[in-house]
Amino acid sequence: MFSLGIAAILCAADLCPSIHMQTTPPSAGEKAFASHCASCHSETGPASVITPQSKTADEWNAWYDAGKHLGQDLTGLAPEENIRLIRGYCVENAAVERPEPDSSESSS
Repeated sequence: MFSLGIAAILCAADLCPSIHMQTTPPSAGEKAFASHCASCHSETGPASVITPQSKTADEWNAWYDAGKHLGQDLTGLAPEENIRLIRGYCVENAAVERPEPDSSESSS
């Protein structure tokens, strides 16, 4: 009984991620990404697979700052509010910074 009480306290304190992850609904940014981006950029879509992990936060910010997708203004692809939500979702879930290439490796 004591160990069950500790488990309940840990989960209540949000220290039980597996249960938390199962009950957390998708964010507005994740929903916007799914409807505006993943329809093409998925395993079954016509374009290459892109997820937030495809770029670092800096790379996502640079891409959104450029404001273009295949030469088209981003605002032509989705409402401005959805673009803001998608950008936040991509940056928050971006890949960690890429390690510097190993300088001991030489290309022959």
